[in-house]
Amino acid sequence: MIVVLSNASDATADFLQTRLVREGVPFLRLNTERLARYPMCYAVEKGEPSGWIEVEGERVTLRDLRAVYYRRPKQPDVPDIPEPGLAEWVANEFRRTWGGVLAGLPLTWVNHPLAIDQA
Repeated sequence: MIVVLSNASDATADFLQTRLVREGVPFLRLNTERLARYPMCYAVEKGEPSGWIEVEGERVTLRDLRAVYYRRPKQPDVPDIPEPGLAEWVANEFRRTWGGVLAGLPLTWVNHPLAIDQA
């Protein structure tokens, strides 16, 4: 399963999603501004990561993920926190948590975030 990691207004990710559907390729679209709204369970069992991600009622097992297409992320929205400094801190924690979970999985990356930073 491919993870399309982008934002809700990314037309290129929309195009890729349409092609994946047409080709019957399983994928999971994660819009980074919504990361705070996606339930997730993560654990390490016998040295191997396990758990799941739920998006719009669909639960996907982390072990089923094989690749990430990383494109145009946005900062996660945290609408229930009115204080700007606290909201920014919580958004960064969500971003880092998700980044850590994905970085800990044996995934093939297209546009790996660290390679983008180095470029």
